[in-house]
Amino acid sequence: MKLPIILSLFITLTFSAGANENTDKNSETSDTISSRINQDTWYYNYSEQFDQPTQTSLLFNFSRENVKGSQISIFTNFANKNVKNIQLAWGVNHTNKQVDGAQISGILNIAHQVDGFQLAGEINFAKKVDGWQVANINMADTIKGVQLGLFNFANHIDGSTIGFFNYSKNGLLHLDILTSESGMNMLKFATGKTFFTSYTLGYTFDSETNPYRIGMGFGYHKDMNKLFFEGEFNGSLILDNQTKWSKVEDLCDNSQKHCKEIRHNSLYSLSARLGWELFSNLSLFGGLNYNWLDTDEHGPLMNPWSDRMTADYNDFHSWPGFELGVRIGR
Repeated sequence: MKLPIILSLFITLTFSAGANENTDKNSETSDTISSRINQDTWYYNYSEQFDQPTQTSLLFNFSRENVKGSQISIFTNFANKNVKNIQLAWGVNHTNKQVDGAQISGILNIAHQVDGFQLAGEINFAKKVDGWQVANINMADTIKGVQLGLFNFANHIDGSTIGFFNYSKNGLLHLDILTSESGMNMLKFATGKTFFTSYTLGYTFDSETNPYRIGMGFGYHKDMNKLFFEGEFNGSLILDNQTKWSKVEDLCDNSQKHCKEIRHNSLYSLSARLGWELFSNLSLFGGLNYNWLDTDEHGPLMNPWSDRMTADYNDFHSWPGFELGVRIGR
């Protein structure tokens, strides 16, 4: 895996440097233009032709000018100016200016501006995006559209970021301090934009077994002047001070019997909340939720607030609840 990546980056950087030198030469005669190089072989394609049509090769494609068609290769596609179609490579796609179409690669896409989408197995990078970025890691200065990946980063986004961790300077980044009907006190950290990802830690102090939770959630956020609305789904693992951590290694065993030896519950919550911004980076919120608890034959490790409002189905318990909290951040 490392060798193809190194070769792709080497080819891209080498020809990028040469292209930048050539760009600085602004004056050309008609004779010079007519004698531009176009080397086309089965394993590489090098062109200085204006408005280069589609390039295909086994190893790499390189164009010093605009590409009106597509570039398709295994390792690397490089365009010194604009691409008006598709760059498709297993390794690296690199465009110095604008892509009006798509960049699709197994490893890395780089462009100054993208009107369309970038799809990569590892990393997408662009200065400005009007469309989609889909990869494990997405990075953009400005994006109007969607980032979908494990890690998403943008200075400014007009749209949505969906992933394990999302960051944008104009997006959500806050810490919630809250409590719920179960008496559990929680800290929740969330990042995103219209859609957000949250991470929850909770602990119950006034209980003999001190149940606690570790969870993750996904939700929707809507600003309404000084108010905001959110809907969220959260899944959490419930443990307590009687959980035997010495048996956690049994989770590596595919045997369901061993997994059940670990004292735990699974909690799933669907919430709707309304908040009010008191000051900059300080808000109050409250909401209603509905909870489903799977005891996994260990009995409930946390207690619903009312037996009369709890529905029991063997190892499953469900009940309505509420939450109240303070939000620090945006």
